Amino acid sequence: MNILETIQSHFSNLQDGKIIEIKDNNAPNSWVIKINETNGVAIEVNKNIEVNEIFSNMKFFTKNYFIEGKEVRLLAITSDVNHLRNEFAKICRDFVELGPNNETRIMLTTDPLKWWLHMKELLGNANRNIQVYSVIAEMISFDYLLGYSEKVEWYGPFGGSIDLITSDGYYEVKSTISRYKSIVHISGQYQLLRDKPQHILFCRLEKSPHGLSINDLSHILIRKGIQEEYIEERLATLGIKKGSSARKESYKLLECSLYKVDQNFPRITSESFKNNKIPKHIIQISYSIDLTGLDKEVVNIKL
Repeated sequence: MNILETIQSHFSNLQDGKIIEIKDNNAPNSWVIKINETNGVAIEVNKNIEVNEIFSNMKFFTKNYFIEGKEVRLLAITSDVNHLRNEFAKICRDFVELGPNNETRIMLTTDPLKWWLHMKELLGNANRNIQVYSVIAEMISFDYLLGYSEKVEWYGPFGGSIDLITSDGYYEVKSTISRYKSIVHISGQYQLLRDKPQHILFCRLEKSPHGLSINDLSHILIRKGIQEEYIEERLATLGIKKGSSARKESYKLLECSLYKVDQNFPRITSESFKNNKIPKHIIQISYSIDLTGLDKEVVNIKL
C-alpha cells in the first residue's frame, strides 16, 4: 500500500488510544494516531517546539508520547469528522511526506506555524475570528482593578453581559485599534442595566512588537496571585490555549478611559420606551455609542 492507502486503512481499523508507525521511506518518523475517536497523523519534532491551534474541525498540536518505552515529542494534526476521514487522509499524507527536497518536513520541524497558515489559507479560514486585542484589553483591565478592589472576577470570556465584577461594582471593557474613533457596541438591552455602580473601561491599542501579549499578561496576573488554572480556563473558552500563536501577538496600550454609566450616559433600556416597557416581540436591542465628548476619567495604567 502507498502512504495514502496506509493512512486510510489505519483510520478505519486503528483502535482508540492507539498509535502505529507509518513504515515508508518517504515518511520517516511518522505515525497514525487515534485519540478520543479523532483520527490523525504525527511526526517527531524537537522537544522545544510547542503548538496548539484549532481550525474548523482540525487540531494542530504538539504532545509527548511514549513509543516503545521512549518519550517522543510529536507534532500532530487530527480531525473528528469521521465521515470525511478519507478526504482528511489526503491532508495527512502531505503532512507526513518529506516533500520535494524535504521541504515539507523541514518546514514542519523548524517553523510549523508557517505550514499551518499556508494550509488554512488554502482551505479558507472558517475559524471564529478572535480579536486578540480585545482579550488583551480585558486582561489589562483585570490587572488594573486588582489594584483597587479586594476581589475581582473575570467573566468576559464566558460570554456574559459583564466582563469584570468587583466588590464595588461592574465593569464592561470595550476596546479598539482605531486611532481616532471612540465608538463602542452594546450587545443587548441588559448590558448597561445593573443594580450596582457600573463603568465602561475603554482601551485604545495598537499592534506593536514593544507591547504586551496574552502570554505576557498571564505571567503578570500570576505574579499578582491569580491562579494559572483560573486564567487558562478563560483563555481555553476563547479557543486560545497554550501554544496558540494568538497568545504571542502583542499590542501597546495607547490610552484608557473610564466612563460612569449613570443617568447622563446614553443608553437604551426599558425606560427608553412608552410605559417603561420594551415593545412586545423585541427580543434583543443592539446599538453603538460614540463616546466622544462624554465625561470620562483618564486611567493611568502601568504594567
